[in-house]
Amino acid sequence: MPVKGMPFFMACLFVLNLAFVSSALSAPHTITYTYDELGRLTFVNDTVNRDYDYDAAGNRISVEVGTSVDHLPPPSISPSGGTYVGSRTVTLVPPASGVGIRYTTNGTDVTSSSPVYSAPFTLTSSTTVKAKSFLTGQLSSQVAAAFTITPPPVVATPLVSMLPVYPGNPASPLIITISTTTPGATVRYTVDNTPVTETSPVAYQFTITTSTTIRARAYKSRWIPSDEYSVYRLIQAPPGPPSISPATSTYVGGVTVSLNTGVVGATIRYTTNNTAVTASSPAYTGPISLTSSAVIRAKTFDRDGISSPEINRSYTIAPFPLVATPTSLPTGSIFYSSVSVSLSVATSGATIRYTTDNSDVTENSPVYGGPFTLTSHKTVKARAFKPQMSGSIQMVKEFIVHPLPAPSAPSQAKGSPYHYNISWGAVAGATSYEVRLSNQSTLYITNAVPNASGRITITNALAATWVKACASSCSPHANF
Repeated sequence: MPVKGMPFFMACLFVLNLAFVSSALSAPHTITYTYDELGRLTFVNDTVNRDYDYDAAGNRISVEVGTSVDHLPPPSISPSGGTYVGSRTVTLVPPASGVGIRYTTNGTDVTSSSPVYSAPFTLTSSTTVKAKSFLTGQLSSQVAAAFTITPPPVVATPLVSMLPVYPGNPASPLIITISTTTPGATVRYTVDNTPVTETSPVAYQFTITTSTTIRARAYKSRWIPSDEYSVYRLIQAPPGPPSISPATSTYVGGVTVSLNTGVVGATIRYTTNNTAVTASSPAYTGPISLTSSAVIRAKTFDRDGISSPEINRSYTIAPFPLVATPTSLPTGSIFYSSVSVSLSVATSGATIRYTTDNSDVTENSPVYGGPFTLTSHKTVKARAFKPQMSGSIQMVKEFIVHPLPAPSAPSQAKGSPYHYNISWGAVAGATSYEVRLSNQSTLYITNAVPNASGRITITNALAATWVKACASSCSPHANF
């Protein structure tokens, strides 16, 4: 306590040390008393620590009981403070085995109720660590270490590159490359729209063939992971190929091919020369008629220009069988006065068409309906036609018709009651003659050569009625 009559200024910092020998201790023990500038007792350092607080009037308002003894060394803090990036692990070391440690990490002083240290702890923000040793209810003096924790750097967000396998085609597979500008960082990714973690696959280069959500994040030790990159890439499914009918096969004469698609607003493009279909190939507008062998290749193009896989059909066109060539009667070529011409064809059901003006026969030429008569020099051409068959080879037949005058009336001379001599002037061009009886049932033909006067004479046993001069055909007869 202060000495009576001691000047006030000396009492401000007066500390009284008393040494005594406790009956329970074998060594002296020091008790220290500390007074403030008003001479009030503020601190007693003994086996029990009392810290008295006074108000402005000098009244004691509180007493804190502690357990501090001067001879219990404080713990050590490792490291002893400093500036660190991201975090720092702190270890507290007691002064001796069996001595405990109480500490704080928020900058407040250590008390007998502060947490007991049991293992190293990690600081992730700036603070001051304070600690005291304790043993059998006693606390040492306090040690402190200030730590400044700066935030760790953040890994750069990954960059995703997408390269189409088939440029310009929205349905093309994509080659995906993922990278980051942070050296030494590892990029990880997912393609199933799940969050990326440190155990996700490592990203290098891969290919996607369907619409996919790609998510990626980069990691580096003691760095903050990057923001997650996410992108949905639409790979538009191509339309289905068109249908082609009829099926691949051999067809006689020709075939009509139809193309169809069920894609609304789509365009079918095709080729018939076995070349690949492109966006500039002809657009299908209606059935395709083939009359020769061909390979049809086709694709469907949707409104966005995406094309389907190509489809093809091969068609072999065999020629139609030929209709038989028409024939004509009579078979000769030179006739007199006129000739009746008939046409026929061996192919059942065929239609004969013909001309007599020396023009070639077409499917629009006159249809042959029966024998027709020629009275002048004509060339007859004829072809036969039948559905599902090729038109016949054209028949060409020349008919030479010479006009013949009627023979002069034969002179009649009775040789005997039953015989007649008949004679007439020869007809130019005639090679034979017909002489018929009155009932026309008996025909006499002679190849007699006219005499020097140009007359022909035959002997007929019965009365003759008329005579005809004949070459390929006979001229009009002359009665007598």
